[in-house]
Amino acid sequence: RGKVKKEILIILKELMDEDFKEFKWHLENHRSPEDHRSIPRSDLQNKDRMDTVDLMEQCYGKDSVQVAVEVLKGMKKNDLAEKLSKMNINPTGKLLKSGLYCTHQMCTIKI
Repeated sequence: RGKVKKEILIILKELMDEDFKEFKWHLENHRSPEDHRSIPRSDLQNKDRMDTVDLMEQCYGKDSVQVAVEVLKGMKKNDLAEKLSKMNINPTGKLLKSGLYCTHQMCTIKI
């Protein structure tokens, strides 16, 4: 887990402050058809990059990388999305991904 968190943090540090603010906006509004987890706006407010990575890990677990990649793509930061994807490719060539259940109290499920 620590490796994944560090890799996401490395990417978030490459974002300028305004871009990081936009990343958090996209993160709180992130939805995918099969996964309805999201981090509440109040939890992201005033959080720095390290706190944001911690919240992502608490809510999304190993799916944090996939969520970060999707958010970065939504921001048109394809270079950073690709860089993060390449950091997290397993030997079969697939992006690492875990189950779709969030058990942390800070995470909300929106359907």
